[in-house]
Amino acid sequence: MERISKRALIGVLLLLAVVLGYYLWTIRAATPSPLTPEEQGWLAAKGEIVIAGPLDPPFAYLDEKGEYVGFTLDLLDALEMVLGVEFRFSPMGRRYAIPALDQGVVDAVLGEVPNPGSGQTHSLPYLSSSVALFVSGDDFLELDDLEGETVAVVRSGRAYEFLSERGEVVLLQVADVEQGLKELQSGGVRAFVGDENAGLYTLHHLGLEEIKIVGEPLERVNYSFAVRKDDPTLLRALDYGLAALEEMGLRQQIQRRWLGLPVERGSEASVSPVTMVLAGVVLFLGSLVAFLWSRSLRREVAQKRRELSEAQDKYKKLLDSANDAILTISPADGSLLEVNHRVETLTGYGKDELLTTGLEKLLSLKDRRRAMEGLQAALLTGFGHLHDLTLLRKDGANISVEMRANVVAYDGRRVIQCILQDVTERKEMRRELLERTEDLLAINAIAATVGRFVDLEEILSEVLTKVLELMKMEGGIIFLIREEDGRLAPVVQKGFWATEEAVKMARQVAEQGETLMVSDLASDPQLVGMTMRRGEWGSLASVPLKSKDKVQGVMNIYGRSIHRFDPGDRELIEAIGSQIGVAVENATLFQRLKRTVGELSAVKQFNESVLQNMSDGLLVAD
Repeated sequence: MERISKRALIGVLLLLAVVLGYYLWTIRAATPSPLTPEEQGWLAAKGEIVIAGPLDPPFAYLDEKGEYVGFTLDLLDALEMVLGVEFRFSPMGRRYAIPALDQGVVDAVLGEVPNPGSGQTHSLPYLSSSVALFVSGDDFLELDDLEGETVAVVRSGRAYEFLSERGEVVLLQVADVEQGLKELQSGGVRAFVGDENAGLYTLHHLGLEEIKIVGEPLERVNYSFAVRKDDPTLLRALDYGLAALEEMGLRQQIQRRWLGLPVERGSEASVSPVTMVLAGVVLFLGSLVAFLWSRSLRREVAQKRRELSEAQDKYKKLLDSANDAILTISPADGSLLEVNHRVETLTGYGKDELLTTGLEKLLSLKDRRRAMEGLQAALLTGFGHLHDLTLLRKDGANISVEMRANVVAYDGRRVIQCILQDVTERKEMRRELLERTEDLLAINAIAATVGRFVDLEEILSEVLTKVLELMKMEGGIIFLIREEDGRLAPVVQKGFWATEEAVKMARQVAEQGETLMVSDLASDPQLVGMTMRRGEWGSLASVPLKSKDKVQGVMNIYGRSIHRFDPGDRELIEAIGSQIGVAVENATLFQRLKRTVGELSAVKQFNESVLQNMSDGLLVAD
C-alpha cells in the first residue's frame, strides 16, 4: 500500500508539474525545459563544477577575511541552490582560463561573449552591459572627437578589441577599470573606454564625482559561461539554472546588490507574483521528482566514491613506497598537487613546502622554460621525456635528473604525472669514461710517437708537448741518465728551464723510483726539507722514466696554478713514463748497435785495405 501511495504521489506530482509547466511556457516561452533525470544524475555524479574567472571588482575580489566575494560568487551560490551541485570559483585571467578550459582543468569560464568562430559554446547571458565612454569634468565628447588623443582601456576585453579595430586613437593599456579611471582623473589620458557596469561601480566606490559617462553606448556586451563544445549537458544545466534565477528574480537582486543599477529587460514582459510562485512550485516539484528518481543512483555513486577512496589510499601507499620521485603537476600554472616521499628526499624540502611551490622553482633558470614547454607538449601528446635537467636542492646543491611525463586523471581533471630519476652518478660515470677514453687515445698517440726509430731528442720533444696538453699544464723538462757518468742531463725543455732545484728534485725521484705529485707548491708537506716553494709555478708532477724497473730518466711537468691531482692522473702519467722509458732504452740499444755496426764496418775496410796493399801473395789453407 505504501509503495502504491508513493507511485500515485509521484504521478500526481508529475501531472501537476506538467500543467504548471505548460502554463509557464505559455507566458514565458524562452525558459529552457527542466533537466531530465539523466541530466540530474549527471550533475549528482559530477559532484563539483569548477568555474574560472578574473579577479575584477565588483565581480570577484578578496575581502578583509581573505575570502572571495562579489557578483560572481553570489551568482554561483544561487546556481548551487537551483541545480543542487557544488560550484568552485578558480581565479584566473581569460588568457590562461581558455587554455585551461580546453585542457579540461576547469569546466567553464566566465566573461564576455566573444565574436563568432571561437572554440567554445556559450550559455544564456547572466549579465548585460555596454562599452561606454568616460570623460572628466565638463567635457562632452564623442568617440570621433578623440582622433589622435590618448585613451585608457583595459588590456583585454571587448573594449580593447573595439578600439583596436578602429585604430583612430592612441591606446594606453591598463590593468583594470580602477587604474583607467585614475589615469583619467589625473589627466594622463583624455578619456577612458570600458565596461559600463564596472565603471559605474568603481566611480561610486572611489567617490570620483567629476567623471561621467557621455554619449550612447559604443557597443552592447553580454556576459555568459564559456563551455567546451563536447560538454552539452553542462551547457543545458547552466542555461536552465540561469533561466530559473531570472524567473525567481534572484539574478536581479544580485545585480542590484553589487552594481546598484536598474534592471534592463528590453521588450520582455514583466513577471507577475503568481508566475514567480508557480515557478517556485515547479522547481520544488521538479527537485522532488528528481530526488525520488535518482535516490538509487546517489547510493550507487556513494558506493563508487567509497571504492574510489579505498583505491586512492592504496595508490598513495604505493606512491610513497616507490623508489622514484613522483610528482603530480597542474598544467595550468605548474603547481605541485601531490608528491611522494622520494621527492622530499631528493629535494630536501618537506611535503608542505613542496605543495606551496611550483616545478619551475625546483629547476635551474636555464631549464625552466624547456621543462614547461615539455609539459605542454606532453599535455597534447599524452607523454614526454626530458634529459639533462638540473634540480636545485634546498641546501643549494645541484642534481642532474631525467623527467618522464604522462597525462593522468586527478580529481576529475587532466593533470601531468612526472617521474624524476637522479642521474648524477650515471652522468659522472659517463664523464669519467670519456676522460679515460681520451687518456687511452693520448697514450696510444704517445706510444705511436715513441715507437718510431728517429732522432730521440725529436721524439721526446713531441711527447712532452702531448703530455702538457693532456695534463693541462704549461712547463716541462725531460732528464736522461748519461751512460758515461750516470748523471741526469736535461734533454728537452718547454716553457721551463732546468734549475738547480729542478735537477735536485729529478735526482731524488730517480733514486727513489717513485712518482712525486705536488698539487700546491706553497704548502704541500711533500716538500718539507726542500727549498722549492710556489713562485711562478703552482703545481708539479715528477715521474721516473722506467724500463723493466730500470730508471732511464725523469720527466718534470709544471702548472702555473694549483692542480688537484687524482689517482687517475697518477696512473696516466706513470703509464706515459713507462712508454717513454721503453723508448729511451730502445733508442739507447739502437745507438749501441749502430756504433757496433760502424766499428765492424771500419775493421772490415781496414782488413780489405791491408790485403790489397800486400806485395806478396797470401794463401789461407785449412
